[in-house]
Amino acid sequence: MGNSVDERFTSLKLWKHFETAADREQVILVSKHIEHVLPLLNYFTTAFPTYTLHNGQHQRNILYLMGELLGPELSEVSALECAVLILSAFYHDLGMVFTEEELDSVESEPKFLMFLDQNTKARLSYESNGKKADRELIEWYCRTMHAERVWVYLDQEDIDLPLLWNDLPFKTQLGKVCESHNLSVKDIKNNDDVFVTDFLGECDLVFCSILLRLADIFDFDNTRSPKSVYEFLGLDKPKNNIESVSRAEWQKHLSSGGFTFQRNEDILTVLFKAAPKHPSVEIEIRNFLDIIEMELADCNELKRFCSKKWNEFKLPSSINRACILSTNFRSGKYHFSLSQDKILTLLTGEGLYNDRYIFLRELLQNSIDTSRHREFKEKISNSRFTADEIEISYFTDTDGYNWIRIDDYGMGMTEDIISNHLLKKGESYYNSDKFKLEKLLINQAFHNDFVPISRFGIGMLSCFIISDKIEISTKHISEPANAYRLTLEGQNGYFIFQSSKDHHTANPMPKENGFEKGFRKKAGTSIAVRITGNMEFHGFDFKKQIESYVLCSPIRIMYEGELVGGEWKALLEDPWTESHVVEVEKSFIDNIESTFDLKLPKSLQLEIAAVNVGEKSLDPNLKGQLVMIYLKIEEIISLKTLPTFSIAANGKELVIKVSKAVIKDGKSTDLSIEHRDIDIISSLNVPEKITNRLMYNNEYEYSFSKIQLSHNGITIHDQGDFFSLNTIFGREPILMHSYDRRTVYSGILYFQDRLLPSLTVSRNEIKDVTFELSFNALYALRDLNKFVYYDNDLYDFFSNRISIISSRRIIKESGIYENNKDYWDNEPLYLIGREKLSVVQIKELLKTSSDFFENPYFYRNDVINNFVLYILEQNFEVYISIKKMTVGHMTVYKLTIAESLIPNELRRFRPFRFFKFEEDRVELLIGDKININHRFVQWYIKASDLLSDKFNFYSYQLIHILYDPDTAKAVLNINSILDRLRKSLPQDIAPDKAINLNAKDFYL
Repeated sequence: MGNSVDERFTSLKLWKHFETAADREQVILVSKHIEHVLPLLNYFTTAFPTYTLHNGQHQRNILYLMGELLGPELSEVSALECAVLILSAFYHDLGMVFTEEELDSVESEPKFLMFLDQNTKARLSYESNGKKADRELIEWYCRTMHAERVWVYLDQEDIDLPLLWNDLPFKTQLGKVCESHNLSVKDIKNNDDVFVTDFLGECDLVFCSILLRLADIFDFDNTRSPKSVYEFLGLDKPKNNIESVSRAEWQKHLSSGGFTFQRNEDILTVLFKAAPKHPSVEIEIRNFLDIIEMELADCNELKRFCSKKWNEFKLPSSINRACILSTNFRSGKYHFSLSQDKILTLLTGEGLYNDRYIFLRELLQNSIDTSRHREFKEKISNSRFTADEIEISYFTDTDGYNWIRIDDYGMGMTEDIISNHLLKKGESYYNSDKFKLEKLLINQAFHNDFVPISRFGIGMLSCFIISDKIEISTKHISEPANAYRLTLEGQNGYFIFQSSKDHHTANPMPKENGFEKGFRKKAGTSIAVRITGNMEFHGFDFKKQIESYVLCSPIRIMYEGELVGGEWKALLEDPWTESHVVEVEKSFIDNIESTFDLKLPKSLQLEIAAVNVGEKSLDPNLKGQLVMIYLKIEEIISLKTLPTFSIAANGKELVIKVSKAVIKDGKSTDLSIEHRDIDIISSLNVPEKITNRLMYNNEYEYSFSKIQLSHNGITIHDQGDFFSLNTIFGREPILMHSYDRRTVYSGILYFQDRLLPSLTVSRNEIKDVTFELSFNALYALRDLNKFVYYDNDLYDFFSNRISIISSRRIIKESGIYENNKDYWDNEPLYLIGREKLSVVQIKELLKTSSDFFENPYFYRNDVINNFVLYILEQNFEVYISIKKMTVGHMTVYKLTIAESLIPNELRRFRPFRFFKFEEDRVELLIGDKININHRFVQWYIKASDLLSDKFNFYSYQLIHILYDPDTAKAVLNINSILDRLRKSLPQDIAPDKAINLNAKDFYL
């Protein structure tokens, strides 16, 4: 019986049997469908360019594997079953074929929204990308939907070539079998009205589904992964995540020799052969075989629902892996592993946390996080919602054990959160896709980037530093009819888990003056921690302990009816005092003049500067207050030798000291006088929570010399003095001595959500400060500039002079300019000639002239200066020109309205590094200015993304080495890196030899 189907299909056992069992018209029908479908399958690469082959080779393999699985039972397969099996082999993956137009419109498909609703990670990707699907998300959606999309083609083909069997339609049944390869076995069993076992009296659709899904998954060999295609796709050097995933799949297939089916009487065994060349490939292969064996188990179960003809059919149950032969390495799971007990000991030991009661801080920050989370969530529908107070209790039970209990009324926990986050070390719920999506939706609703304090998922473990038992009672706001109770006994033990929906009787929950019966009634979480006897000590002051951890909590925290951590409004919003000037007593001025034989001005003054940080900040996530006392001397009439002026705070007493080294009786001695004021500091009304410092003896001492720090209500310890103020202020540099101390101060900086310093894992100290935080702190305190000598724009008032990396990318991601563009565009930031102009004013000026300026660096602080230069680059194209001088040269800058911005590929470098050179200059570097049009930079822009991903250090070095003062050495080192990259980068990215540098590329 002739037909035009390719011989690679007609030579197979299943096709030969089909030709025998079916009549001529039926064979022609199936043949014509194959002729039409087969060419279409070649276009699967439009949507899936890096997938292993899903065209004719895959279909041929499936038909072959169906025949091998059937074995001698092939003769029992009816003609219609043959037709369904053959056509499903060709149609089942046809949904992977998309046109470019279809790919562009997938976001408008109704099922795309359903896909997002069913996949948290997909929704997160979509929302994070501005409600737009990127290529990776589109590919994910297309892969998920490809089985259902069979109807796009079946419906069309059925019009031209009606799928009729003895004049009866079977398109629906064929389509359902095609869809089934992407369904669970449970879905097939639950749809017995669709997957009938006697369709048209001769076709078992359940059995056809089993054969299709098994043949599909068994198609695992190198026939679908030609090495030439692998090399053509460049997957040996993947450029992105999609290519990395595809590379792993290709390497598995390239190493696979496929399956051999062996029969011994009625027992079917499967032997798998492979020659992996790397252990990671072998592990991937073995993991995939595990998946196949699970599929075999499912299909053996599903087989019971087949017709009588097929329900006794023998399927294999396992795979013989004896012929997985490693190539030049010993097979086995040789990889790093962790000793759970020792890691847990490390995480719960005092080596990580140098404070045994640090678990209190961890639990309190969890309670603050979940309460704030609930506030945001509830306010979407109820703007007046306020979370209830967090309650802390410390008590002794009837057995003599001491307990610490914390009750919050936040979100509570679901079983998923308990199982996958609370009880999994290092799996913080706040790092989950589910929470990230919710956070994104909160941000969209409130334009507030809610960022919890908790990050690492090890806070609960810290309880075991001093505890041997933890009791938890929780109820999630989404489950009003359900609640949970847990008892945790030791960090390695099994936990008692109780659920109200399972009708468990909840163990009593320890509380002050007894026990709490039943499950929790209100949403939120209660945690009670039992303290081990060997961690108790006499004199422990629980209230002081919790006060040391909490500062200005946004959720009220109560202990024994008293507020912990200070009152939010009093600390951050109500002004402590007003800026004013206090005259120093005249008697002290007279004493200075007579003692040191000099003439002071008519008054010596103390300037009180009060800064409301929240009002001055452009970012609502930064709040606080600061009071500074500044010793002010306007002028000195007679100058010979000056004494040293200083002030200090001794408790609530302000001490003004004037001293001078003199020669007396041939010896150098210190002549000094002091004035003590007991009223000034008290009159400033700084809250005790700010000025009280807990000392080593567990007693409080009054201190007017520090800025306290808090993030979301948890105290931050500034042991590195990142936010200590420079006490050597003074606008009269001629008066300054290296030992002058002209200021004392006290205050609080409250950081919220994303404004957070980089902390150690134990959160005990600051490691570093981000650009966003440092800029906002500097700018909010800009009024202090007037106390800095020389200039009002130095921003030199932090003693450590915060200076961090501030690349274009970091500045842009901070959103400081983009979120306040109108404000910054109208601020006079740039010195053009002798006048400071704003961006708006410069643009107006450029309407009539092209303006030059000589020095763009106006601000001593790098953080501020780089930000100002970033704004300049966002609005103007900056050209540089070399102006020859009598001696040497001078660089001048020309501004034009920006038609194109600095390419994103250069975003990892600081502003004002790359320029367009005027006068057709061909040099790469003039001073520290880099020519953006130079061949080296143009190649770098092209290769930048891949360099930063695969060769991060080289990516930086290629630019930073340019600044080496030894030009010959710079040329040698850069060319050496380029030679290295030629061997590693894909051919289309690798640098041509013409990219190499020489001395002529540098302006000398």
